[in-house]
Amino acid sequence: MLKVNFVNKELEYLYTNPDYWKWFYPPAVVRNYIKLVTLMQSVETLSEINIYWWYKIAQKKWNMKWIWAARLNDSRRLEFTVDNYWNIQVINLERISKHYA
Repeated sequence: MLKVNFVNKELEYLYTNPDYWKWFYPPAVVRNYIKLVTLMQSVETLSEINIYWWYKIAQKKWNMKWIWAARLNDSRRLEFTVDNYWNIQVINLERISKHYA
């Protein structure tokens, strides 16, 4: 199982108290975030999540190569880092960002 670290404490609070965040994020973003984090905690490797194609997990390019992103909706992404490129064991959740922002 992958270990998920909440680097950003707001993301941890969002995971445990989703109703509080309804004024900050659309409900679909919160639902998809909770589903994605739960899925991350239940799989052995990050590549197992790729069968859920709508998350579109990909490594960022250029000056942000160490950051990965997963789609929450058309305009929001969950950004995270991993402990090791080849043998991913720990995922560090960084932030929810606006796509193309």
